[in-house]
Amino acid sequence: MSRSRRSDGDLTKTKIIEAAGPLIAQYGFAKTANKTIAKVANVDLAAINYHFDGRDGLYQAVLMEAHAHYLDEQ
Repeated sequence: MSRSRRSDGDLTKTKIIEAAGPLIAQYGFAKTANKTIAKVANVDLAAINYHFDGRDGLYQAVLMEAHAHYLDEQ
């Protein structure tokens, strides 16, 4: 039986990215703990690894979101 995708998965990813972006901008990537991001996003810490395969994947997603936002503003 295949694992079905949770309907709130996209919402969780969005919450994590929206929490991580400002924290990383303010404190830097190295000083922003996943635990802090999870707390601000109001999600379980494991959700970061599940949705982004860890810190590097989350950082890439934050940069891609910022880039897309920048392009939308042009």
